[in-house]
Amino acid sequence: MTDFHPIRIGPFTYEVEESPDLHDGADRLYGEVDHEGLVITLHGGSALARKRVSMLHEIIHAIANAHGVTIEEQAVVVLAGELLQVLTDNLWLPGWLLREGIHVERA
Repeated sequence: MTDFHPIRIGPFTYEVEESPDLHDGADRLYGEVDHEGLVITLHGGSALARKRVSMLHEIIHAIANAHGVTIEEQAVVVLAGELLQVLTDNLWLPGWLLREGIHVERA
């Protein structure tokens, strides 16, 4: 059982699921995003910390895809890990970013 909800990214809504067997050829994957099917899949056997980084990793890919932007894989790896660290080490930050009255202009 998972506690995932659909994720709105740009004009798209992605479903999130887990798979016990996530591979790209011979390589095991921790996550993947299907831009056509609008699905983010996480490796079900991964530890929770790994799933969290993988979720942010795939969200960054989806954001880039929604805006037609190419981001190098190494940059996605760094951004996902560091974003999770910033949010985890500064627990006040998500609430402040999302508190009522803050309006974010979209480009």
